[in-house]
Amino acid sequence: MAVKEWMLGLPGHNEVVTLDDVLLLVKGGALRPTDLVKKLGEPWRAANEVPELTAHFGGGAPPKRPEPRESARKTVVPPPVERKITARAESKPPPSASDPASTKPSDSKPSDSRPAKTEEETDVHRAVPSDTRAGTNPGRPSTRKLPIDLPKPPPRPRVEKPRLEPMVEKYFSPVDLLRCASFSFEPRKLLLTLGLVAPLAVIVVFLYVWSGARETALEKVAGLGALTMSVFGFAFICVALAFVTRRQIEAREWSVREVLGWTATNASTAFVFPVVVLMPSLLAAGVLWVLGFVRNMGTGMASTLRVLYFIPMIFALAAVLGVLVYQVACMYVPSAAAMEGLGLVGSVSAAWSHVRRQWGRILLHWLIVTVATGVIAIVCLLLAGWTLDLPETLFGPPDDDVRAVWEGRFLPLQKIYVGVALALGVILPASLFTTLGTLSYCSLRVAAAQQIATPPEETSFQGAAGTRVGADSTQPGADTKPPGPDATSAAKFGSMDS
Repeated sequence: MAVKEWMLGLPGHNEVVTLDDVLLLVKGGALRPTDLVKKLGEPWRAANEVPELTAHFGGGAPPKRPEPRESARKTVVPPPVERKITARAESKPPPSASDPASTKPSDSKPSDSRPAKTEEETDVHRAVPSDTRAGTNPGRPSTRKLPIDLPKPPPRPRVEKPRLEPMVEKYFSPVDLLRCASFSFEPRKLLLTLGLVAPLAVIVVFLYVWSGARETALEKVAGLGALTMSVFGFAFICVALAFVTRRQIEAREWSVREVLGWTATNASTAFVFPVVVLMPSLLAAGVLWVLGFVRNMGTGMASTLRVLYFIPMIFALAAVLGVLVYQVACMYVPSAAAMEGLGLVGSVSAAWSHVRRQWGRILLHWLIVTVATGVIAIVCLLLAGWTLDLPETLFGPPDDDVRAVWEGRFLPLQKIYVGVALALGVILPASLFTTLGTLSYCSLRVAAAQQIATPPEETSFQGAAGTRVGADSTQPGADTKPPGPDATSAAKFGSMDS
């Protein structure tokens, strides 16, 4: 089976293809010798420079040009050779007519049979440059080799090597997206989400309880650690579940080992993009902290800050908007990494290229995802809280000695149970959030104008009795257009004939 490992620098050819597909384009004339192609793991090169394609362009490799310095070195005769030839010619006696050897044809080179030159002529001839001799003899062209400035080749495009084969772009109808949203409730995916969320929830609950009233420095550090673990832990969960969602859309099997390997490979993505998107919120929070310190300096500063209260309101708005940007980034950056198979830089660039051109669709998708996830999160967390408090309610109020043992001795173990209850309440919202975010990115890969301009294909039907007309497929991306009047009339005539 042919391996898909070739990428083409042609418009409309963004997927990875096989060598046979490339050869078909070469034979059809769509791929020219100067077009850029590459194999996975190799740089971009012209098509006629690739060994697998050179023979299919009707010729071998282009002849190699001699370097200017090499050609100049070959045409210049070293001066010591002329000196030796001159000395040998002067020492040789002139041939006599009586000598029989002088009448034989000479096997030496024509330069040896020329009359010998004197030492003065030889020195002068060697000292004069070639262009000067050409000036004294206008009929003889100059033999001096001028340096040739060859044009520099264009810089090769810096393309990040994909860590995973990019997913083929495909149009998803609203019905397809609704079908794919049910992937959130798959039992295997919910169990994987529980395994990822439960340790994070237990650690966050421990740090939050340890922070207390945040009066001492250690309590403040614990509270900050709980917030940091929540931010980065949720980013890791989004990276893992986005990969699972892609496998579900492709109808391919996935394993926990494969998911963990993908998450470890893209650990830099989960670490860096939250810091980048939350940087405005951190700066705004720092400014608010400075304003609080200024307010406590005296009554005058407190009065001034109360009058100009719109200043802290602006920075508070910037901090809140930064949190919303973090939510949008969790929707699209892990999805871009899973769909495009790229790392940190490639996934952020791909997500930003789609977001900056489709702000209206981004706001609509964000609103749908926020409402759906928020409602389910509220319901699930309330159910988890009731599950945790129901035994306490049924047990009734304990005695004083029982209360001391019940509430004091096993407090760390009780916090573990609180973390497990919190994880149970977050399973479904986390799975739904990542699934809807990945589906939103899939729809953003195809422009809205292209979706409207491209009519869906006609649904197939059979006019025989007992067959449904216009039955839609269960695979994502299948056509859901209702049958036209011609199809309905044909079905009726078919039933009448039967």
